[in-house]
Amino acid sequence: MSNLPMQPKQPYGFARAIFLPFQSGPGSTAFVLKSALFYALALTMLFVLFGRMLLGPMEDFIVVMMEIETASEEEELALVGKMFGAMGRMILPYLLIMLGGWAIWTMVEAALHRRVLLDEKATGLFLWRFGTDEWRTMLAHLILFMCYQGLYFVVYLVFIIGIMLAVLMGSASVILGVIGGIVAFALIVVGIGLMVWVLVRLAPTAALSVANGEFAIGEAWQVVRGRIWPTVGAYAFHYIISSIVYYIVLAIVGVAFFGSIIGKFTNLGDNTSGEEVWNLVKSVFAEPSTLVGLTISGFILFFIAAIWMMLIAGISTYVTDLYKQDMDTESVDVFD
Repeated sequence: MSNLPMQPKQPYGFARAIFLPFQSGPGSTAFVLKSALFYALALTMLFVLFGRMLLGPMEDFIVVMMEIETASEEEELALVGKMFGAMGRMILPYLLIMLGGWAIWTMVEAALHRRVLLDEKATGLFLWRFGTDEWRTMLAHLILFMCYQGLYFVVYLVFIIGIMLAVLMGSASVILGVIGGIVAFALIVVGIGLMVWVLVRLAPTAALSVANGEFAIGEAWQVVRGRIWPTVGAYAFHYIISSIVYYIVLAIVGVAFFGSIIGKFTNLGDNTSGEEVWNLVKSVFAEPSTLVGLTISGFILFFIAAIWMMLIAGISTYVTDLYKQDMDTESVDVFD
């Protein structure tokens, strides 16, 4: 006999779903702000440490691209080799930044799951750690990413086949072409809907794995059962509305940063060579004031991004919490 709840019993609170990190118990706002601060500081330090390793290869890459524009056919082959060599030297620092950033975020997300699902109210200055919960969370991220990539490829394939079908049918008859276009559009909509449905059903894997103390992708499929549409709505809210807010902040920070350095490029004219432009860009971005401004801008964006990602992660935490409450209620009903 299955120990899964037959029907959802706990009411779904949409406001709580989209703002759970700020409603996770006493000190929830402080927890969110501390976590965002930790994420922003750690990621900024990661870029400061390993971002410098990117500068040399990036400079070589840009110089080669500029040289290719005026190179002969014989010189182009050698320059292409240099270009790929520069790209290869970018891989290591890029991977270090990417994997480090992933690990930092995983620490924040796992701490949120433990706070809500295990009632772990960590105190003190440092609220995060890296252990088995974090490894399970990273595995859940990896599986979800692979599912997304696979489903995206299928939807894209359906899109291409649908377009080809519509063109072939249209070459035979206008009416058939219209019908083919409608069928292609319907297939694409169904494909996108299927992708969203699968990803939302698997989204609670990390939260449930933390709650259960073991990797729980099989059971995670049941968590959103009966609550799929409000959960899709909660994700849509953050991926649409909250992303608009984030990009507004991004635009403000970007305008402020580039506004602070734009005056240094006023001497550029129509006759300025590409090499002169590049040398000026290098000198401007080597100035301490520019580096400080770039670091502060990055920190602000990382801080806002952390809050946004915590709000998104909170949705899976919330539905997992409801699911666990349903299971507890089911057990009480059985024994009653």
